[in-house]
Amino acid sequence: MCKLNHPIFKCEAFMKLTVDQRNQFAIRNKLCLNCLSDQHFIKFCNSKSICKECGCRHNTLLHRNGNTVHRNLPNAVSNQELNPNAGEFLSNVSPQDNIGHSFSCIDKTNKCTVLPTIKVWVLNHFNGSFLQARGILDSGSGQDLMTADFANRLGLPQEKINFAVSGLGGKETKVKSRLRATIQNGSGSYRTSLDFLVVPKITDFLPIVTYNLGNATIPDNLADPQFATPGKIDIVIGAQSFFDIIKNDQIRSPNSGLVFRNTVFGYVASGAVNSTTSVQYCGFISQVQSIDDCLRKFWEVETINEPAKMLSEEEQFCEHHYKTTHKRDETGRYIVQIPVKDIEKLGESKSMAIKRLDQLWKRLSRDEAMKNLYQDFMQEYLDLDHMEKVNDVKSASPLCYYLPHHGVFRPEKTTTKLRVVFNASSPTTSGSSLNDHLLKGLVKEDIFEIMTRFRKHKFAFTTDIQKMYRQIHIVLAQRDLLRIIWKDREDADPTEFRLKTVTYGTTSAPFLAIRTTKQLALVESSRFPLASDVTQQDA
Repeated sequence: MCKLNHPIFKCEAFMKLTVDQRNQFAIRNKLCLNCLSDQHFIKFCNSKSICKECGCRHNTLLHRNGNTVHRNLPNAVSNQELNPNAGEFLSNVSPQDNIGHSFSCIDKTNKCTVLPTIKVWVLNHFNGSFLQARGILDSGSGQDLMTADFANRLGLPQEKINFAVSGLGGKETKVKSRLRATIQNGSGSYRTSLDFLVVPKITDFLPIVTYNLGNATIPDNLADPQFATPGKIDIVIGAQSFFDIIKNDQIRSPNSGLVFRNTVFGYVASGAVNSTTSVQYCGFISQVQSIDDCLRKFWEVETINEPAKMLSEEEQFCEHHYKTTHKRDETGRYIVQIPVKDIEKLGESKSMAIKRLDQLWKRLSRDEAMKNLYQDFMQEYLDLDHMEKVNDVKSASPLCYYLPHHGVFRPEKTTTKLRVVFNASSPTTSGSSLNDHLLKGLVKEDIFEIMTRFRKHKFAFTTDIQKMYRQIHIVLAQRDLLRIIWKDREDADPTEFRLKTVTYGTTSAPFLAIRTTKQLALVESSRFPLASDVTQQDA
C-alpha cells in the first residue's frame, strides 16, 4: 500500500483505513482474510489465529463492530472486481445469518358459523369408567375420527392400518391406527360402538371466538352447554351414525340465526350468529443459521457414529445370562442355555404334536418327492447327531415341549426344495407356547447403522455359515424343551426325539447364534485378528 517493505498489518496507511476500506482492499488485492498474506486465499491458510473480537476465522483488523456486516454485503461486494475472493469474504466476515419477521392481522368477520358440537361419554379401558369427550357431528365425513391424545387417555387397543383421509383441496392425512370404542349419552339411554380412525389433530378450538348470544332463546337440554365457548374437539362422528343420532324436532331462535336440532345427546346448535369480535393474530418467526452450523450438520450426516447401544432390561439379562452360562467343550463347540421366563407355566403339548404329525403324513402320502426329502432331512438330523432318540419316555423332565413341524415344499427351486419348519409358537393346554416363555435378546443393530458401515469398505461380500444354528449345542438340562415326534412310515408308531442344537423357529435362536459368533471372534482374536475385527464389527 505504501510501497515500504513491511507486513501489511504493520502498515500505517493500512491502519488509517476504515474497517470497510480494509476489507475492500484485502479483497481487491486478493489477500488472505485471516493472515493478510498475498500468497494464498483463506481456505488454504494454515494460521491458527482467529479474530480477537468475535472468535471467527478472520483477521481482527477486518472485524466489524456488532458483527452485522452481512446486512450490507450485497452493496459491499457489488463491484465486479471483488468477485475472486467474494467466497472467502462471505464465509468468514459474516458467519451468521439472522432473520426475523413479525406479522399481525385482524379478522373483522361479521358472521360466525356455529357447528353442532356435543358432549359424549366414551368407555375408558383402564378402569371401565367413562371419559367425557367433546365431539362434532359431521354428515359430510365418511369416517369417525378421534385424536391420538384422547385415544391414549382411553387406553384402548389400536389396530395398525395404512389409511389416508382426504380433506379440502385433496390434502391427505396419513392414518396409522384405528380403534373400536363404546360411546353413550349422559343418561346412558343411548349407547353404541364405533370404529374411529386415530389422527394427530382434528381441528383448532371451536368456536374460534366466544359468541355473544345476547337475547337468543336457548333450550335447556343442550348436547354441549359450552357450545359458544372455544374448546378442544376430541372426536368426529360422521355420516354412518349421523342420522341415527339426529331427531326430527328442532327449535329456531327468533332473536338470532341459531337453529337447535334435537339429538340423542340433547339439542345441538347450528346456524350463523352476528359477531362484533375482532380476532387478532400475531406471530414472530426467528431464524438464526450460521455457516458453521450448516457445515457441522453436513458432517454429522456424513459421519458414521457408533455410540454404545442402550440395552433394555431384557437385553441386559440375556447378555448376562449368556456370559455366565455358556461354555465350550473339548472339540471347541459352544454349549449354551436358552434364556427363559416363567417356563413352569407351560402346559401339555404332546397331543397337539401327534395330531400335527398325522396331518403331515396325510400330505406326505400324496407326494412321493416331498416324502423322500422329509425322510432324508430327518435322517440327516439324526446322522449329524443334531438330535437324539428318547429311549425312556417316562423319565422325561416335567417341563417338556413338543415342537410340531411341517414342510414348505417348493419343487421349482433349484437349491432347497424342502424347508422343514419347527413351530415353537404352537400353544399348549395352558394357552401359552414355548416362544411365549423365551427371551429374545439383542439380535442386530439398526439396518441404517449396518448399511452406513457397509459404505466404508471398498470391497464387500456376503456369505453364509452352513447350518449356523445347528453348530451350537443346547445344554442337556434344557433339551426336553426341544422334543419332536417323528415316524418313518404313516403306519409306524411315533418316536420321540430331542433336538440337541439351537433350533430355528424359537425366539431366542437368532440371539444365541449371533452372540456365539461374536464370542468366538472375541476368544480367537489373538489368532485371527483381522477376521475377528470384521466378525465383531461387520458380520
